[in-house]
Amino acid sequence: MRQKKHKYLDFYDGIVCFKKLNLLPMILRVYCKDCLKPNRISSNASDRVQLSKEKGDLIELKCKHCSKNQKYSPNDVIGENGVLNLILLIGMILGTITLGIFLLKYVNKGGVYSLYIIPVGIVIPSLIYFVWLLEEKKKIRLFNKFRR
Repeated sequence: MRQKKHKYLDFYDGIVCFKKLNLLPMILRVYCKDCLKPNRISSNASDRVQLSKEKGDLIELKCKHCSKNQKYSPNDVIGENGVLNLILLIGMILGTITLGIFLLKYVNKGGVYSLYIIPVGIVIPSLIYFVWLLEEKKKIRLFNKFRR
């Protein structure tokens, strides 16, 4: 039973739990019924229940391409990947290069142990990126899977 409401914390019978933070929300799109072009919905909802609580049972949206007003149910909304994955991939590559240069120049200054530094400099940023990518794909798959 919930006792108090907090922005980032949940309290269950005296136990403090962190809420899952939605720092990088997925892109929610709906396709126009007339011109079949995609339109973006501004929402931080992570599932259809949150979307219907936030926007209502019917979402009224004006198409950016044909300028017609249409009503959509939360089941018409699709979660998709955005450009953010590409930006994070480029950041991961630049971070790997920067970390590798730093480790080779300042940590060991060459030698036998530099052979171990290079894989570590590549693995750490890559691991962070791929874990984030897997979580993002799982979140999008769950959003698109469950419909009422």
